[in-house]
Amino acid sequence: MDPTCSPFNSFKYPSPMLQFFPFPLPSSLRFTLLNSPVFSPLFLVLLSHLSQAMFLHEAEAVQVPCPPVLKTTLTESEILDLFSHINQSVDPASPGSGSQGSNRAVYSSEERKMRRMQSNRESARRSRFRKKKHLENLTSELNRLKIENRELKNRVALTMHHHLLLSLQIEHLQSESLSLMATLSDLRQPCFHNNTPWLPTHSL
Repeated sequence: MDPTCSPFNSFKYPSPMLQFFPFPLPSSLRFTLLNSPVFSPLFLVLLSHLSQAMFLHEAEAVQVPCPPVLKTTLTESEILDLFSHINQSVDPASPGSGSQGSNRAVYSSEERKMRRMQSNRESARRSRFRKKKHLENLTSELNRLKIENRELKNRVALTMHHHLLLSLQIEHLQSESLSLMATLSDLRQPCFHNNTPWLPTHSL
């Protein structure tokens, strides 16, 4: 573009800047312009065209042989829409993308933390379940052993009772045996005397 045909040469104003823009800007638009990442020669050219469209009718404007400018007044919504399209075409490596990356990193860290907490809760739940199951098994085994021990005690008591009865019977039989042996001995003595042979006596 020829410097002599720059839109800035058509006015007595210097190069347009945000704080000295030739017409009052709404606060929302001024904030958008100040925070736009495309503050560049393209942005200055856009502002110059806007100033031409707004103030081409002023009498003190200096006419130079430049291409005619379409006398169209842009509304605030159209300007904001235009800047939104320009902002969308900014390089992804801009500070905005860096902040998004940091947000994603923060979200990823939070997600890992939540997953770790969830995993810890699941591990604790499984551990409690295993301990409860083990305790139930031990309780069941203890009850079984108690029943078996009680049965063994009953069997021991019954065996001891039978042993006592047998001991009494043995004593009674021994006593009866002694009595019978004594009776038999008494019965044998008369028979012994009766069976003794007679011996004749010699006279002197």
